[in-house]
Amino acid sequence: MTASNSQFPLTTVSIQASLETKAVPPEVKAPAVALRFSQHVKGNKLDLSLRDLQKKDIDDVIAVLKSNPEIDEVDLSNNRLGPEGAKYFAQKNTTAKTVDLHGNAIGAQGAKDFAKYNKVTTMANLCGNAIGAKGALWFARKNKVATTVLLNNNDIGPQGARGFARRNKIATTVSLSDNGLGAKGAIWFAENNKVAQTVYLSRNNLQPAGAEGFARANQYARKVDLSSNFISDRGAEGFARENKYALTVDLSSNFISDRGAEGFARENKYASNVDLSINEIRDRGAQCFIGNPLYLAIDLSYNLHISAGVLANLKASVAKSPQYYGWAEVSLMIAMLRANQGDLNLRGYTELVPTIFKYMGASVAPTKKGLFDINDKSTLDKINSALFFRKLAAERNFHPLEQKLELPQPSPSPLVIRSNP
Repeated sequence: MTASNSQFPLTTVSIQASLETKAVPPEVKAPAVALRFSQHVKGNKLDLSLRDLQKKDIDDVIAVLKSNPEIDEVDLSNNRLGPEGAKYFAQKNTTAKTVDLHGNAIGAQGAKDFAKYNKVTTMANLCGNAIGAKGALWFARKNKVATTVLLNNNDIGPQGARGFARRNKIATTVSLSDNGLGAKGAIWFAENNKVAQTVYLSRNNLQPAGAEGFARANQYARKVDLSSNFISDRGAEGFARENKYALTVDLSSNFISDRGAEGFARENKYASNVDLSINEIRDRGAQCFIGNPLYLAIDLSYNLHISAGVLANLKASVAKSPQYYGWAEVSLMIAMLRANQGDLNLRGYTELVPTIFKYMGASVAPTKKGLFDINDKSTLDKINSALFFRKLAAERNFHPLEQKLELPQPSPSPLVIRSNP
């Protein structure tokens, strides 16, 4: 018995204890934790909406992200994270660039902390979180990363819209739909906005005064959604008359009739992509947009009654419109040309230039070298006017020394516009 014990000193009890106390490496544990949510991974997205998640579940979410580095989108909407859960996720997340936290009751504090601790999320959806005016202001003040921010249905109100616009230095796409802004909130946002170029203000009861006032005050937003705001005919015409910056405009579902369509078409000189769907427009109003080369796209679907013939003519008209640039853009290019005393290469736009200058009431003639000389004296007077150039540059927020025009792919034979000396 003694010899046997000396040859095999480990007893059954000691072997069992050794197995119980031996540490399991973290790399062995990780897959077991990640399995909890692995079935909700689809491609580059982790969808955990409506899972009754709380702050205590965040570590498991982060474990999934770490074990699946290809995931860059996380949907945590309609859970129970609260302000602490939003903060903790922001602190731990190092990969997800798109994060949906709508419907998590994070409140103003949660909005502030998420913005403060966020390191990588560039698209943040905080809709339906009761953040209020204070939360909107705090988010804008603390945000250093998110360039797309959705704050719909948060009871932000006019003061919150103004506060967000004043403090925002990062977000270029902002949605404040369903926030009770009214006309005052829309105007205050536009007056204070210096960053956001895409703005969604749908369902805020702007009325005609809000639509017109926003357009008058706006100097930065190039894409604007004012759908479902009761702006009516007067608001549509007023917006078009005052607008000098927005190139893409959504006025759908606004009780706009033929009269409003006529007024918009008559006054509009800038918006080239227009959505007037779900209104009360008929053939008379639709015909106002035919033959105008300004329009690159126009949506008149779901109106009262527009005949197939009128729609076909409108479609054909839009198809013939000069692509990429309206008359204001080309005017600015020519003004820059004159101001800088150089040549501007438009890369093959042999049809674009005459069409647009004809729309301006001017004329251009091609030369043997494929150049276009501007013959109309009034056009030359405009181009030579420093005031005209500064006005256009200000309207487009364009600084030639700081920005470059994005031209389409070049065609085989470039076209250079050169004005008469």
